[in-house]
Amino acid sequence: HHGSFSLKKKACDKKSMKRSRKETLSMLDRWTPQLAKDPAFNRNLCLKDKSVVPEMLVDPDWDTHRHDRLRVLAFPFNSWGVGYYRVRSPLSALQEEDRLRCFYMPDHAGKDAIARVPEPVELERDAPDVMLLHSALHDLHLNALELYGRFNKSVFKVFGIDDLLHELPPQHLLHSTGYKNLKARIRKALSMCDRLIVSTQPLAEAYGNMIEDVRIIPNSIDMRRWSGLKSGKRMGKKPRVGWVGASQHKPDLEIIASVVEEIGDEVKWVFFGDKPRDVGHLNVEFHEGVNFEEYPERMASLNLDLALAPLYSCAFNEAKSNLRLLEYGVLGIPVVCSDILPYQNAPVTRVRNNTRDWVKAIREQVNDLDAAEAQAEILREWVMANYLLEQHTDVWLRAFDPDLVSVGRHCVQDQVAAV
Repeated sequence: HHGSFSLKKKACDKKSMKRSRKETLSMLDRWTPQLAKDPAFNRNLCLKDKSVVPEMLVDPDWDTHRHDRLRVLAFPFNSWGVGYYRVRSPLSALQEEDRLRCFYMPDHAGKDAIARVPEPVELERDAPDVMLLHSALHDLHLNALELYGRFNKSVFKVFGIDDLLHELPPQHLLHSTGYKNLKARIRKALSMCDRLIVSTQPLAEAYGNMIEDVRIIPNSIDMRRWSGLKSGKRMGKKPRVGWVGASQHKPDLEIIASVVEEIGDEVKWVFFGDKPRDVGHLNVEFHEGVNFEEYPERMASLNLDLALAPLYSCAFNEAKSNLRLLEYGVLGIPVVCSDILPYQNAPVTRVRNNTRDWVKAIREQVNDLDAAEAQAEILREWVMANYLLEQHTDVWLRAFDPDLVSVGRHCVQDQVAAV
């Protein structure tokens, strides 16, 4: 190409771009192993930058010459709850137990996210056994998965989903801003992966026809973060009744807007992350959301006598997990919640989503705080007996093991103890 001049001249020409891509793929087909282990290029230097600079983003700290543990390269999706509960928490627990090695790619959701995925040569150089991608549905990830299927066939690809992403209800904050072809994107991603990990049975049923190997691993509480925390009791002149969530939970929160209005100043209302509309005339205590590192301690400091967990009925919510009950439960807070599938079988008070039933249940709880505290202790014991991450690291390790492949089109359910 005369020093690549003829390519540069028509860099924006579609025909030239197509030819360039074809030549790049041809180069990778022939030379990927040699490029990844070039003896004349230090493996700590960046392969993507034209300058000679250290690699800072795709830099696992495992020794590729000493393969004593499973090596997992993970995409946590974000630095919030999803990225923690479904990626960082189980992987870091297993690494602390010295049962695998893991490395986290930069988050790929949020205003400060760094869009970065490894190139095939980088992936070959770092030599992970497993790649874990949680909700990675951007073009960047789908295009990368296509390349990995061609040039990195030895890497076992695990996909994670924790929500019924293609069934976002119209009221959801992200309904109008997300991809319009989400289901097609999910299908494409799963077609290029080897295994799917979900948190609930409805999710397994929704996506089970897109991939053969599906593992159900419920959410659990990591006591490294929640140990020693407990909600204070009877810390105010009135019972402290509260809700914890975020702006995307606004439609669920509005279920109890009329309840707050009717009960009024009988209790001290506490809201963390968001609050219902039109409650400014009440003496409401409001706490802004915090980063996830501070979340458990801040939640405990609310000192709730009673927690509320409203969920309106729709396919998206029916597929959710019982995570909010687990967080309230480990802090020893009794719960009144919507009578909906994710909250079945938990020792909580479930009600239909109408104002009368919510008001009745809340008043019964706050008028007998001794009984409410007894219920809270039962809930806490239920969480401690069934939903601690430390009790289920084996389940997660099996989900990352490429050698444990299910046979046939069915779900392999690795679930916590029967409840």
